[in-house]
Amino acid sequence: MLSILASLSVLYQGQLSNILQEKNNLDETLEERNNRISELESENQNLSERISSQESYIQSYINENELLKSRIDSLNSTVSNLEQTLDNLRDENNDLSDRIDSINGTLYTICTNNNTIENGEDLCGDHGHEYEGN
Repeated sequence: MLSILASLSVLYQGQLSNILQEKNNLDETLEERNNRISELESENQNLSERISSQESYIQSYINENELLKSRIDSLNSTVSNLEQTLDNLRDENNDLSDRIDSINGTLYTICTNNNTIENGEDLCGDHGHEYEGN
């Protein structure tokens, strides 16, 4: 019986040794995995901070882009207003040119038809006409 107990003791001792070795291996694997998890969490934190920073930069560029779009719209509106003003001034200039032509025609008629007007010679000469008055 003692020999059976001794055999069982050796058998259990071998199994216990194997179990302890497996436990140590599992503890080591667990430690390695916990270290890897810590590394990944740290890397994740760094990446999250970089993403946040990049999002901030992107938002600032979006805001700047919106301001530039607004400025472009304002400048386009100003250009449109200036073009309209220019068209109005051209129309006014054409009207004034027509009026000057009409006045010059009237002056020509007055200056060349022997009309007597005060300071006729000076007035007609100032406007490029010869006075043929009395």
